[in-house]
Amino acid sequence: HLSYKAIGIDQKKQILTSPNTFVSTANAALYCNSRPVFSDICPKSLSMCPNKIEEVLKKNKNIKAIVPVHFAGLALNMSKLNRMCKEKGIKIIEDAAHAFGGTYECGTKIGSCKHSDICVFSFHPVKILAGGEGGVVTTNDEKIYKNILAFRSHGIIGGNAKYKNQSVAYTNSKRNLWYYEMFELGYHYRQTDIHCSLISSQLDRINSFLKKRREICERYDKYFVNNPVLKTTQSKFRNISSNHLYVIRKQFSKKKTKNEFMQNLRDKNIITQVHYIPVPMQLYYKNLGYNMKNLPNTKRYYDECLSIPLYYDLKKQEQDYIINCLKDLI
Repeated sequence: HLSYKAIGIDQKKQILTSPNTFVSTANAALYCNSRPVFSDICPKSLSMCPNKIEEVLKKNKNIKAIVPVHFAGLALNMSKLNRMCKEKGIKIIEDAAHAFGGTYECGTKIGSCKHSDICVFSFHPVKILAGGEGGVVTTNDEKIYKNILAFRSHGIIGGNAKYKNQSVAYTNSKRNLWYYEMFELGYHYRQTDIHCSLISSQLDRINSFLKKRREICERYDKYFVNNPVLKTTQSKFRNISSNHLYVIRKQFSKKKTKNEFMQNLRDKNIITQVHYIPVPMQLYYKNLGYNMKNLPNTKRYYDECLSIPLYYDLKKQEQDYIINCLKDLI
């Protein structure tokens, strides 16, 4: 929300993002009185497809920012997207909620904003760095940085800022020590010190977190890569992804629905999830007139996807149990 506000997204300026994301990516545009636009995903990366993006941009001249979602921790084609956006004067805001610790294809860490204007991370309890809630924004643009700082704290600036309300801010040309200035309507979006401490305490362990997740994913890949029924996703990109999720794909049917399959696993104490229900399918968005008409890859992915357990403390014997139960079910 702060990132969209900082670059001026409003009712006349739209963002283009992936339908395969949690609703917050799109909802934040609605908070700015804008309407998000969706572009179909690539079956390989499960993120926005650059060719599809170009098709949408040709039809919509109101798009002022593209918001690629690094789904499951994988960032692809960012340099190509950057070139495309520079030519058109469009900003890039990375939704890297899944991607802390991952890298771009060029080897640079996600969050460096090498190919973007802003990058947004999440510290939700299920994320790689679990901070209870909240997140962090990175940018190399000083103006954006200052806008976000103000918007996150009620629209207030303090310290040595240049104040406009000079008759109240200064006495005999000296800044009044107590003075602060609300120049814009902002929000109370500050991360708490307690949450910050929790996040900071994990930072020096991030490499071990990433290593363990990659090992778990590679072990799953080994058992599923040639499976005729269960298909792996993103398996060629383990070295650059943060590997936040492990998603398999399976064609379900009326005889064996996805819900029944998940319930069978739950009966064996294996909890699975679907990431995500495409945003245009949500009732609120359907009531706004959104549909899945031009999003066939996203719809097919949704019909087939299933996220299986992946977390730091997952033991090998527990993973073996999951693998064997899946094999038994199919």
